[in-house]
Amino acid sequence: MNTWVTFRQNNYLFFDRVPNDSKIVNSGNKASYTIDGIPIFFSADGVISFGPAATNALNTQKELAEIDSITKTIANIPEFRVVGAPPTEKESKLPGYKGYPDYFDVNYVAAAENKEALPPLMSKGWISLSMLSEIEGVSKLGNSNANIITIGKYVGFEMVRVDINLTAEYKKATDGDFTLSDIRIKKYKGTMYLNIEDLITAGLIEFN
Repeated sequence: MNTWVTFRQNNYLFFDRVPNDSKIVNSGNKASYTIDGIPIFFSADGVISFGPAATNALNTQKELAEIDSITKTIANIPEFRVVGAPPTEKESKLPGYKGYPDYFDVNYVAAAENKEALPPLMSKGWISLSMLSEIEGVSKLGNSNANIITIGKYVGFEMVRVDINLTAEYKKATDGDFTLSDIRIKKYKGTMYLNIEDLITAGLIEFN
């Protein structure tokens, strides 16, 4: 047996039969289903995608839905935030790192407002140098070598520092995943996000 589905393309309405054992997903005026494991996606403007293209379209749709949800979540965020001011009790309960919500990262708010891909999240184990400074007191130290970023903080009476050697590939890229000096790094629109777990391993910050 088959189920009839409809889709629009170039202002024409089409009908197609889909086996009843196919997986059908509807989202507003978009629809998708799989036949023999092959995903098919119908967009709102009538574009039909198959295979990997359909999977990418579905992932994009899910990401946009997530961003819409996040935009609504941050709708009540104060227009201005004083950098260095600790989060409120309410804010500290939201996803983030050590009580600091993800949206304290300026790139997060900008991405949500523009409905763009979000930056690496603190709640997912990634932190920018600016948030690392604000939360952990880790500072960017001077270094005469332009290919090395040195960050550090005092732990007791000892200065713990980490040298991050920048490769030519990293310096050239705007976005991407890298491992520099044994620290996993994500670059998002030119901003460096460091892996929190690797910073703990390096002795720069403590697990909490």
